[in-house]
Amino acid sequence: KYSISRYYEKINYRFGAFYENSYLNLKNHSINSFGINFGLGLPVRNGSSLINLSWEIGRRGTTSNNLIRENYTQFTLHFMLFDRWFLKRQFD
Repeated sequence: KYSISRYYEKINYRFGAFYENSYLNLKNHSINSFGINFGLGLPVRNGSSLINLSWEIGRRGTTSNNLIRENYTQFTLHFMLFDRWFLKRQFD
């Protein structure tokens, strides 16, 4: 975070995995999902704001009892802006 010289040392790297027991129950079968995700937090010039990129790969559903299983991938772009909107200035 405080590195001055190397941009890649300021990047936030993220990795995660999940498993979900859904509340959905079709034909006495629960619809479960699982997946993995990867992400990067790229700092913007001022140092506080970030551009977040993430990619998720997962599977939802089941093929038993003629139900549908879905394989999906999702890409997300997110801007996190830190600004001083409510800063009370001492001098005009």
